[in-house]
Amino acid sequence: MSRVSLIIETYNLVEGTDRDRFAAALRSAAVAAGGCDGELLVTDVCGGADVARLVAEAAPHARLLDAVGMSYDEAKMLAAAEAGGETLVYLDSDCEPLGRWPHELLDCLRSHPDAPGVGGFTRYRGDGILSAVMSVMDFGFLIPRRNRPLACYAFNNTAFRKRVLVACPIQGDGLRCGCFAHAQKLARQGTPLLLAPDAVAIHDLPPIVRERSRQGHDTIAACWANPALPEARWLRLGVLSVPLFLAFRIALDWRRLLVGFGDLGLRIPGLVAALAVVPVLRLIDGMGMVHAFRVGRGAEPWGGWPE
Repeated sequence: MSRVSLIIETYNLVEGTDRDRFAAALRSAAVAAGGCDGELLVTDVCGGADVARLVAEAAPHARLLDAVGMSYDEAKMLAAAEAGGETLVYLDSDCEPLGRWPHELLDCLRSHPDAPGVGGFTRYRGDGILSAVMSVMDFGFLIPRRNRPLACYAFNNTAFRKRVLVACPIQGDGLRCGCFAHAQKLARQGTPLLLAPDAVAIHDLPPIVRERSRQGHDTIAACWANPALPEARWLRLGVLSVPLFLAFRIALDWRRLLVGFGDLGLRIPGLVAALAVVPVLRLIDGMGMVHAFRVGRGAEPWGGWPE
């Protein structure tokens, strides 16, 4: 039995990830699996001969799991149940791992035997202002980049002890990804995930309107899923709460930028420009928030408006 199971998904292919990027991620995962004497699993939500052929060419020793019709989180949990390893390492098909990945994840997990898992540092590709701002908006919970407990994690770059994840599974609750709610549940149990700051993955920059509107929808859905969140009290205002949510998010983005602009490759002039860009992009989130109130609680996870 392998001690480590590396898991890569095809869900992002449905959302438009380039096939060449998927093949590159597969090759990286195959090399990583060989380097830690592990197995490689691919959760296939697409089905069909095309994905099977890509997997056979890029990672011939990978085990393909039938996840057709499953959500992002459901496919991840299927892999957890089917994996033979004691440790589960997740990489998404739109991410490029850097350096000694996944050994940074595994080393951090071994050095903290009480931790249920560790999350790596994910950021968007590029050194420009737009990439930095989007990284703060979507992965700002990973700033500052130092070893510490995590309030949320990115499922595209993380490692779990299998027994913990199977015993405390992630649940979507109307979100595309339930990472935040899951991380909060683990923290309430007294076993928070930890940040592995040197486990870096570069995420392809998604279509901005689609991603920002989806994130705006999920901001409201997360409060429905967890009424204990401080900002959930604003929900009683309905759509009139959108300015409050936007102000809260913008202030949080600014605070994270001021703390972590160096982690994102920005200098002072870039920081000033990034602070100005944040409110503009957050207005797109506002469209997703309005959409969430329009469709109501319990709607299917939303993919955002296409570009």
